[in-house]
Amino acid sequence: MSSTEKNKNVLITGGTRGIGLDIARALLDLGGFDVHVCGRSLTPDVEADQRIVFHQCDLSNPEEIEAMAAMVSGWGDRAFGLINNAAEPAAGSLQDLEGDQILGSINLNIAGPVILSRAFLATADETRGGVIINILGAGAGWRLGGKSRSLYYAAKTWLAGFTEALGQEGVPLNVLCFGVSPGSADTELRRRILEDAGEPYTRSTGATVPTVEMVLSLLTGRPKRLTGRILSAQWDDLQILDAEIQEEEAQFGCLRRIDIRNFHSAKGEE
Repeated sequence: MSSTEKNKNVLITGGTRGIGLDIARALLDLGGFDVHVCGRSLTPDVEADQRIVFHQCDLSNPEEIEAMAAMVSGWGDRAFGLINNAAEPAAGSLQDLEGDQILGSINLNIAGPVILSRAFLATADETRGGVIINILGAGAGWRLGGKSRSLYYAAKTWLAGFTEALGQEGVPLNVLCFGVSPGSADTELRRRILEDAGEPYTRSTGATVPTVEMVLSLLTGRPKRLTGRILSAQWDDLQILDAEIQEEEAQFGCLRRIDIRNFHSAKGEE
């Protein structure tokens, strides 16, 4: 992996597969970034791409979260982007989960983004700034409930609220924070969620491309008026939003209604 002192550092959690890996590759193709990904294990796709910097890290473990945060703090003025993408639904209904499984899920889906965001903010200054992007998953923009998904849905909903608050907290440091809901993208995580719930897996027509394109636009364009906003990769146009944003249409409380309405409209349903 080649690096230059002028490159900006970006960390993508859960960047060894799916949406996270697609974002990593797109950033490297764009140039100007050193892209770091973390995951529980090195995947063949990451191993084959020598441009990607891999860090083995289990974000369900508090000590490993802190180690990753220390690495981000050490970046200093090269820290530019944090993409909180890692997510994992706890396998099983809530009443069947052990205490350590519940705490592990909370660490991965909630504590990890918080502690890493704190470390990232500590590197920031108002001249250079930075960008935090929280990938909310279909859990934040779609219907609630479902067997074996309560912790996952709750965590993604919490992350949406955290995005709105952090978007304002980061303003004095020129750190922008965005939440991106990918919609029903066809990923390994989606397959596991359905299988764990005992539901049949069918390939989604959704692709990761809209999410990747939106993340790149947010990182490179840094639209300040949209900080703290919850954005749908499937339905939102950043240029239109930035020019004509309406407060009530940018808040998380409306995202689920917007996603469901547009999804059924695209299918020609009422």
